[in-house]
Amino acid sequence: MNSDFFDHLTIPEYINEEKLDFLKRAIEGSRNLTQTDLIPYLARLIRQSKEEHLVFTDEEIRFMIMSIKASSSKEESQMIDKLLNMSAKQQASVNHPTD
Repeated sequence: MNSDFFDHLTIPEYINEEKLDFLKRAIEGSRNLTQTDLIPYLARLIRQSKEEHLVFTDEEIRFMIMSIKASSSKEESQMIDKLLNMSAKQQASVNHPTD
């Protein structure tokens, strides 16, 4: 990720400084992770956000995902898409379990 990544990113007004700082740390920490390391890293981020009492709206989460993907390689971006698809399928099975 370029050091000026956030200089070229249009940050929505609805994201407060605390959440923006978390996003910056998340992107910085995700640099150079292997696909194997990505899932544990994302789990740590979720835990950290809870510890910091940060609650993100769906819109903020979409913005964060798009920001992370914008700074990712093609392979990393594909892995993120794969994780999102898996998460969506899991959420659908929780919301609509089959008998």
